[in-house]
Amino acid sequence: MGILLRLKHWQVFFLLFVAMGLSNFTFYNNELLTQLLNSFGVLIYFFWNLGLGLVISDVAPDNVVEKRSLFVINATVLLISMLVVQVVFDGSVESNGLLGFLWSVYSIYAIIQFFSYPAKILKSIELSKKTGFINYLGYFVLFIFWPFGIWAIQPKLNNLQITKSNNS
Repeated sequence: MGILLRLKHWQVFFLLFVAMGLSNFTFYNNELLTQLLNSFGVLIYFFWNLGLGLVISDVAPDNVVEKRSLFVINATVLLISMLVVQVVFDGSVESNGLLGFLWSVYSIYAIIQFFSYPAKILKSIELSKKTGFINYLGYFVLFIFWPFGIWAIQPKLNNLQITKSNNS
């Protein structure tokens, strides 16, 4: 997983760009192949963010480490939900009623936590202390808008790898 810290920004951009393309690709005469490619694209994107959260929390000093169990649970639930929506419901779902509303609220919370966890850990490592939302808001936005965020975040992750290897 440490490879995520060594990749250059253009490599991550290319990888996520291909994942986005795969998740939106359609074969008009082969529904199974379309679903497989779409699911594979979603998996690449989610595993990049999940792996990144796990790797930088491993690299972080003990005074800034956050519990990551909620991050892993939310990531797993989001991944399963996205794959179910992609495969079973062909990419779109209409939810009516209280259960649909509650699931939508939880999903919004899980998505926010899924993107904020790596942002918070990265900013905490930079400041060498635990941070509040205002401090890591910029990284949070960069993680959500990944085409632009990769160019700013990945060099900082490369510096973490250099610092980690110097400390070892």
